Amino acid sequence: MHLEDDFEVSANITPQILTWARARCGLSHNVLATKLNVSTDKLVQWESGTSKPTIKQAQSVAKHTHIPFGYLYLDKPPQLNIPIADFRTGHLKKNSQQEVNIYDFVQSLLHKKEWFEQRALKKGSNFNSGHFQGKFSLKNDYLEVAESISEFIEIDSNIRRRNQITPSSLWSSLVDKVISKGIWLMRTGVVGNNTHRKLNSDSSKGLALKSTFMPVIWVNSSLSDAPKIYTLIHEMAHLWIDSEGISKQQDEDEIASTNGRSLKEFENLEKFCDLVAAEVLVPAKNLEYLWQSQSSSLDNVENLHKNFGVSRFVIAKRAADLSIVTKSDLANLTVILRQRIKPPIQNEEQEETENSGGGNFYNTLLARNGMEFTKAVVEDAFSGDLLLNAACDLLDIKNSSTLEGAHKFLINKGEL
Repeated sequence: MHLEDDFEVSANITPQILTWARARCGLSHNVLATKLNVSTDKLVQWESGTSKPTIKQAQSVAKHTHIPFGYLYLDKPPQLNIPIADFRTGHLKKNSQQEVNIYDFVQSLLHKKEWFEQRALKKGSNFNSGHFQGKFSLKNDYLEVAESISEFIEIDSNIRRRNQITPSSLWSSLVDKVISKGIWLMRTGVVGNNTHRKLNSDSSKGLALKSTFMPVIWVNSSLSDAPKIYTLIHEMAHLWIDSEGISKQQDEDEIASTNGRSLKEFENLEKFCDLVAAEVLVPAKNLEYLWQSQSSSLDNVENLHKNFGVSRFVIAKRAADLSIVTKSDLANLTVILRQRIKPPIQNEEQEETENSGGGNFYNTLLARNGMEFTKAVVEDAFSGDLLLNAACDLLDIKNSSTLEGAHKFLINKGEL
């Protein structure tokens, strides 16, 4: 029997697993059947067990439902929970394509982190930038944490210039600063290199992971610059109080059981990190000093968002938190701002695939994986310490020619 004939042999998969895989991705029978190029009736028969797909068809099922092929032969569905603390609160459906994307993204990130840490241990590397990890706790005043982060990123002395800052320039400055100080910053809005598997910001904006070598922060690049700035500082606050996990948003009953911590504790933790981020980006004393009482609240918000380089909504919310404006004023401001401001178009890491022909692919690759991690993988691949296919897997690229391109790109940038 030829190899191609094997693909025509029926696959003795477990019908329950097929149903679970489809539902987990939030796919209807019609949608999945279309992807598989079979009739809906045929797919229903596979799920009922009255007929079986061929091996080739079963492999296609695994591909389109984003599970390992071997899962289709399990007796019962596996428990696939996000393996880190989840601080999100719940509007999402449990069986959704977004949750599948986030799960796969987190698993990939943890795989990269493990490899990077093992490499550092093997080579005796001691970047040890995590001196700030756990420097504070929820018992501290959030103002202390905010002051520490502000000093770390030198936001007052080197970044902020009155009336001369935009979210774009502030974001660029912060990216350079946190990377130079040893935070592994990853910026992407897709799973791997697959632009069809987007990580919507409604599902998650970012995450933080502790490390003895190089702490990790991921910021969802589908956000515009102002929310990315806020997310970055929020995730830094998590590291400063020795906390790690993924932010925004999760079902309440699942939060309550995560790591044995109560929902109230998670709410307090997230609120604490929000307070820190707000104080770092819009210090209370600065806002109170610059607020012009003779001007309207709207005019103040319009002027001050240029001063602080954050969104108008953050300025308005901060003013309400400090009782500069009333809650009623905040509600009116929010309505007006939503009418005036169009949803931003993704503008920084436009996710380019290696086949897109775009000139920014290697910049995107560095943003997606982080500079130090990308350099380490490429360096090991071309020194013979890492197999080329393993290097491609770690960087989410398809072939060695793209890896060679990354090598040349890093050399030209003076990074290797």
